[in-house]
Amino acid sequence: MAPRTGGGTPSALDLLKSHHRNKTLPVDASIEELITLLRRRQIQGSRECAEATAFLLQRVIGSLDNHDVSSLLESVQALGRRLEAASPKELAIGNVVRRVLGLIREEVEEDRENGSNGATEEPSSSSPVTVRPESYASSSLDPTTGQQASASTTSETTQPPPAGRMQTSLGNAGSGSMFSLLSQSTSTSKSANTLAFQSPSLHVTTPTEPISNNVNTRDLRAEVLEGLEELLDEIRQADDQIAGYALEHIHSREIILINSTSRTVQKFLLKAAAKRKYTVVQAANQSDGQICSYQTPSARPPSKMTAQGPFISSLTAAGISVIVVPDSAVFALMARINKVVIDASFILADGSFVAPAGSLAIAKAAKLHKNPIVALGGVYKISPIYPFTARAFLETGDTNEVTILGRQDLMKECAVQNPLSDYLSVGLVDLYISNLGGLVPASIYQVVSDHYRMEDLDLGGMKPEA
Repeated sequence: MAPRTGGGTPSALDLLKSHHRNKTLPVDASIEELITLLRRRQIQGSRECAEATAFLLQRVIGSLDNHDVSSLLESVQALGRRLEAASPKELAIGNVVRRVLGLIREEVEEDRENGSNGATEEPSSSSPVTVRPESYASSSLDPTTGQQASASTTSETTQPPPAGRMQTSLGNAGSGSMFSLLSQSTSTSKSANTLAFQSPSLHVTTPTEPISNNVNTRDLRAEVLEGLEELLDEIRQADDQIAGYALEHIHSREIILINSTSRTVQKFLLKAAAKRKYTVVQAANQSDGQICSYQTPSARPPSKMTAQGPFISSLTAAGISVIVVPDSAVFALMARINKVVIDASFILADGSFVAPAGSLAIAKAAKLHKNPIVALGGVYKISPIYPFTARAFLETGDTNEVTILGRQDLMKECAVQNPLSDYLSVGLVDLYISNLGGLVPASIYQVVSDHYRMEDLDLGGMKPEA
């Protein structure tokens, strides 16, 4: 079984690294083990799932035989479908798979464009040939075709002759010279159109364009593995890059409201605390293990009533004043809040996002009090999927964690739900802060178009022609 940390949850990073170093372990065993961990929710969270998926893809692509490009794309698509089926709520898995598919297609197109560039640079027998009008009198040029009969005469460029020489030629050449002028302009325009049609910069790839298999797959895999390593570096460095923008959004003597204890929020607040003095109000709930708004003090263990955890300890050590309040008191305190910071679980293509439970109530209260709402999330969390059914992205947990002990009679009279996430529409967020900087919700579609391909939106969709 997978190695486990002190909390009982295996580290996806250590697990995939050990599999990557252990060349004797079959790839199928690594795939099945990751699928099992995703189904059991032993690996959860956008960052952990994205990093585990990238490591597994790196191992799978590196171990494939020298097949064609179509087989490589089909293998990645099949693996992506299996991982998405194991944990359909974690959209970061599909995001990483789609970016790898786009990386493969880009490498194929670059090789194809390099080949087309080499073909256009070679001299072609069909290229237009233009001669000066004055050469008609001294050569056997047929005025009806505009071509020289003698092979000894060399072709010259399409630059027009000087004005004086043109006038002399017109006086001696007669009707043949006039025809040559017309043929010269016609051939020049045809040459320009031919070059424009063959220019690689004007080539546009459509989703239905077949992918050529005439590519060295060994070199292609090396380029894809290098791109995967860059993607892993992007995932690892996303939190630090987001924290780099903290000083632009948090100012001195402000009161910041948060409801998440994630590492992204922690680094964001600690970076601002290096040069700013401000206060943090944490809206705690049952998952934080501190204050539960729907339980009485007698129903909670004493250790959970006074526990602060490493998150609050790190903030107080940095000089930040932290106030922990129940999430039911958010509306009463919102008039004193200057800014709300929310950690986005993932961001959808229309600018909406999914956040931990309790974020929807905080966002609506902040909008009523005209307080700005800032959502944190790396680019790997931005998904090309549209929220046609928002409920499909939400997740619920065990109801025994939120019911009052000793009141089992209530379970017979009502249905209890324990939501773990909330869906926030586009109008409930003012700014996204990613590793690319600040993004307004209306610009999310541009990030999606820059990082994903249209033909890869459906992992089980189009297959390239052989």
